[in-house]
Amino acid sequence: MVTALPAVIAAASIAINGLFTPDTPYVLILAALLVGGFIRSMFFTGMNALAYAEISTADTSRATPIAAVFQQLSIALGVALACGILEVSATIHGGPLTLSDFHIAFFIVAAV
Repeated sequence: MVTALPAVIAAASIAINGLFTPDTPYVLILAALLVGGFIRSMFFTGMNALAYAEISTADTSRATPIAAVFQQLSIALGVALACGILEVSATIHGGPLTLSDFHIAFFIVAAV
């Protein structure tokens, strides 16, 4: 049975970036980014394995580009969502972005 735990952990590794401040030690930021990168890498590897779980060997060559496109599309949509959130924040403020705007963007992207 597949659980949502890996997805929740991967989302948490994105959300933790919303907790960084200018006072956060660089070593802690680097450690969080390293661990988060490993977690998301394992998550995407597992999702790729699931993408081919019920695909016959003959159909694998046709499924590969579809899975690759959807993976890249999901990443691009996440970036577009974050940019949209920051654009809305800048419009609401009527001025430059603040640190809290980036915190909110990280939390919303992680929640989605």
